[in-house]
Amino acid sequence: CGNLQHLNLSRNALQAAGATALAHSVLPQCKALEHLDLDQNGFGVDGAVALAPGLSASSSLSRLSLNWNNLGAEGAGIIATALLPKASQLECLELGANQTGDEGVGRLSALLRQSTRLARLSL
Repeated sequence: CGNLQHLNLSRNALQAAGATALAHSVLPQCKALEHLDLDQNGFGVDGAVALAPGLSASSSLSRLSLNWNNLGAEGAGIIATALLPKASQLECLELGANQTGDEGVGRLSALLRQSTRLARLSL
């Protein structure tokens, strides 16, 4: 998947095991990936933990959509920490319907302060 720029795996019931497989097998190979859509896969905090290393290592990711994945505040914080090294290239982050609440927004604050190109944020 060396030239793949957009990967949409929304509504595939990946769960945490699928997120782990994606993070270990697919994301490291997709160096040109700019847009990753994993909406409605229900992977929760365990999936966020599994995805984090792959997101951190992604060299070109600018759009990430993780709506409806039961992340909660903890999962949002894990994703935010993983994206922090990529904050300057992040243009779109969608975390809607994840029950992040006030605590989740707080956990996103460092990422938001450093995201100079962020044009879309969905909570």
